[in-house]
Amino acid sequence: MGNEAPYNGDDNLSSQKNHYLFYAPMIARILDAEFHTVSQSGIGFMIRWFDFIMADFYDQMAATGNNASRWDFTLWQPDVVVNLG
Repeated sequence: MGNEAPYNGDDNLSSQKNHYLFYAPMIARILDAEFHTVSQSGIGFMIRWFDFIMADFYDQMAATGNNASRWDFTLWQPDVVVNLG
């Protein structure tokens, strides 16, 4: 969230977000690993900021709030799941 925003500036614009430079995809590239991500800024693990928490969001394919998209774990299963809250 906002990793390319000015220091101490607003970080809510799409142009200020660059997932390619986030830790998880950088490490995946170093390890030559396949990488999939679904992310939501501000989501809680136990406490709700939105109408849902991470447990409700985990198996979705689209990071557009709590929606009906679902990851099909029979088609591909991860060797590692990392949640950097």
